[in-house]
Amino acid sequence: MDQNDQFPQQPPPGYQPPPPGFQPPPPGYQPPPPGFQPPPPGFQPPPPGYQPPPPGFQPPPPGFQPPPPGFQPPPPGFQPPPPGFQPPPPGFQPPPPPYSQNGAPIGGLNENAKIRGPVACILLSLVTCGIYFLYWTWVTNKQINDLLGRDEVSSGMLILGWFCFPVTWYNWYKWDKSMIEISQRANIIYSANFILWIILTVVGGIGNLFMIFQLQEALNDVYKR
Repeated sequence: MDQNDQFPQQPPPGYQPPPPGFQPPPPGYQPPPPGFQPPPPGFQPPPPGYQPPPPGFQPPPPGFQPPPPGFQPPPPGFQPPPPGFQPPPPGFQPPPPPYSQNGAPIGGLNENAKIRGPVACILLSLVTCGIYFLYWTWVTNKQINDLLGRDEVSSGMLILGWFCFPVTWYNWYKWDKSMIEISQRANIIYSANFILWIILTVVGGIGNLFMIFQLQEALNDVYKR
């Protein structure tokens, strides 16, 4: 019998026997690196598929509340309200568009919205042999379409009316009808004048001068409100 079998080796000095229930590490076990700190009590390992945060990640500040379900982030270029901003009270209604009545607002004003003297428009039309009259019909048509919010008389119909008299009368009729609608929205007084313009044109050839005066005066009343 071998001597080592008769007398087993003695453990080295300071040897502590393993505690009861000790399980030896599995094959291939690597000891933790120097400075390893065991996880605190109650530590839960991350769930399967966990991705660590990217470099430079900053945890949310204390008291952070996650957004509610269905939250939509602000669009690009969003500017937060200035300090001291107070949101409108519940039930707040924005002011109506200008010149509104009975829920029918008049269209917006732009560079075409200009007050002109009716008499001056007539005189300029006579002095320039009708050239200013063509300009006046162009800008007036723009004004009426802007106030209506739609093209009641298109630019093509207007230009065609410069060369075709029946089309001119048709445009007069549309302008007169449009001014009735605009006057009702703006709460000003305006009556239909198309028949008068035709009669004065046939009888004395001055229907266009009355048309200039009455349309321009009505547009001025709208812009002065």
